[in-house]
Amino acid sequence: MQAYLTATPIVFIILMGVRPEVYGFYIMIMPTLYVVATIAARRMMMRVSLDRIILLGVGFSATGGLLHLLFGLWGVATPYPVLVAFAISNFGTGLVLANCYAQALNAVPSAIAGQASALGGFLHMGWGGILAIAVASMNHTSSLQFGMAQMLTTWLAAATAILLIFVIKRRTAEGG
Repeated sequence: MQAYLTATPIVFIILMGVRPEVYGFYIMIMPTLYVVATIAARRMMMRVSLDRIILLGVGFSATGGLLHLLFGLWGVATPYPVLVAFAISNFGTGLVLANCYAQALNAVPSAIAGQASALGGFLHMGWGGILAIAVASMNHTSSLQFGMAQMLTTWLAAATAILLIFVIKRRTAEGG
């Protein structure tokens, strides 16, 4: 989201010619989708494990990141494909974020849950800040630069989720 807030004024308003009031509407779409996804995740929890919801979410996020990169490589110069790609990715983030925090806090003793939560928030906001600075320092000639950042962060999230769920968690469950 931080990269979206950093890059999209340049990409949409300057490069694609979107009027500022329309851009304001585009900004409102993303947090709305995030809220819808968190509600969907809550409802899914009654039927699906947290790990599966997280994997579904990173699947959405990584797909959105890949689409965003592809649209940038193809030279797409209209806002709708970029919005769709980011919307898919952001919906996935809504499925993932709260569930990842819940899983992380379940993995530590309750005596240090506050510190674990603070560390998770610091890492989340810290990565967002680093990404925002990196995106802001790029020379935006199209949506490609934003697509590269989106692809990088979503695929890193997917790789981390897969590593934690399929390798580390399973190894810990087996006693190894």
